[in-house]
Amino acid sequence: MSKIENPENRYLNLLQFILGILWLKSCYGKFISNDFIDNIAKTLIFFSSKNPVGWYKAFLVNTAIPYAHLFAELSRWGELTGGVLLVLTSVYSLYNYQSTISSLLAVIGLLIVMNLNFNFGLASYWTSPANETLNLLMFLVELIILIYQFKRILSIHSHD
Repeated sequence: MSKIENPENRYLNLLQFILGILWLKSCYGKFISNDFIDNIAKTLIFFSSKNPVGWYKAFLVNTAIPYAHLFAELSRWGELTGGVLLVLTSVYSLYNYQSTISSLLAVIGLLIVMNLNFNFGLASYWTSPANETLNLLMFLVELIILIYQFKRILSIHSHD
């Protein structure tokens, strides 16, 4: 284990922590109430109704809607898993410890939440400018942190 010396790394870790908290906040309501599970099919039907991206609309109609319950479960568990991984690995790094395992777990968490942002963004971006902007912003911030985590992994191994 080695210390994080670059102050920018601390800011990226803090940003990763904040993103993790946002994902945990997002999934909280999906676990304490059945509303998300009960209404996901209606939401997916709405998202597919005027979706201008033909291939994604077909995905919603042919795959997501018929398996709406499964998609709801994958979404809420993905949000929980991604959020927990982002929070735990950022806290670990903020205490000046860095390891390959921590960075790999952060990468897994980032790939999960990036997938969620990508899919929700494609499904809902046409409904309002806010949906498009927020999901794109989160995706790009997650991408920047993902690149940072890959750099950490390479840096750790270059010092071995």
